Amino acid sequence: MALLEPTNLLLLACALLYGLIGDRSDALVLLLFVAGITGLDGLQQRRSERALAELARLAAPWARVRRQGVEETLPASEVRLGGSAAAGGGGPGGGRWAPSGGGGVVAG
Repeated sequence: MALLEPTNLLLLACALLYGLIGDRSDALVLLLFVAGITGLDGLQQRRSERALAELARLAAPWARVRRQGVEETLPASEVRLGGSAAAGGGGPGGGRWAPSGGGGVVAG
């Protein structure tokens, strides 16, 4: 949490001191800066978390498989022996179909 970072705690303590000695305008300015910093930090954290989640989704291995004549795209962890799979660049048309029957690995 950005509010509990040492710099923000120091700014809050200074704002309190300014308030105690009667300089309310400086105290208010410091409080506004702390609020702005905290808000921007929270926004950046949310954006970073969303970007990391999207990268994790894009990095997850997927495979195109043909099961009972129907082509599907599945997580690679669900691919089993005994069907057909396409291996390749990962984009549309980025591989060739090959049977995986003998327990071997399908290579593009």
